[in-house]
Amino acid sequence: RTSAFWILSLGLASTSMLSTGLTFHAVSIFQDSGLGASAAAMAFVPMASVTALVNLASGVLVDRIPMKLLLAAGLVAQAIALVMAPRLSGTGMALAYGVMMGVVSGMMRTMGSIVWARYFGRRHLGAIMGIASMISSGSSALGPLPMGIARDLLGNYRLTLTVLAVLPLALAVASLSIKRPHRIST
Repeated sequence: RTSAFWILSLGLASTSMLSTGLTFHAVSIFQDSGLGASAAAMAFVPMASVTALVNLASGVLVDRIPMKLLLAAGLVAQAIALVMAPRLSGTGMALAYGVMMGVVSGMMRTMGSIVWARYFGRRHLGAIMGIASMISSGSSALGPLPMGIARDLLGNYRLTLTVLAVLPLALAVASLSIKRPHRIST
């Protein structure tokens, strides 16, 4: 019933949706940029390594920096990855893209684990996380669909991924307004 819940849910769900779409379409995104399937596979190496490092670092940072700032940073990183994806111009950029995807994955994994108890307490944590997980899982399942349809209609991903970058940017701005909900006595 709070804007904080919906902004947090949509922020986490959007990264789930968009990252799943980018992962499912990785080979064709790389091929559209003139890179092969091996370059797409190579990008997963820094992605996995950076995910682990950022997961650890963001776990430390979450106790020192307001969560809404970390959420906003993760959403901005997602927007950057979306803009980078259809503009890969070589191996170095493919590796940088893998690093950016790792940043998104590591930050959002930490946020998704901690944010609900931090903002809403533990009393109804199961119900809150259940709804948020349903939203995120549904978004993840739908993520590849608009990217695939757009590529079929437009012939490439450039316009679609650039337009989709607006979603995490808008949610990053909205996340800066999040305040911890307070229980109102009646």
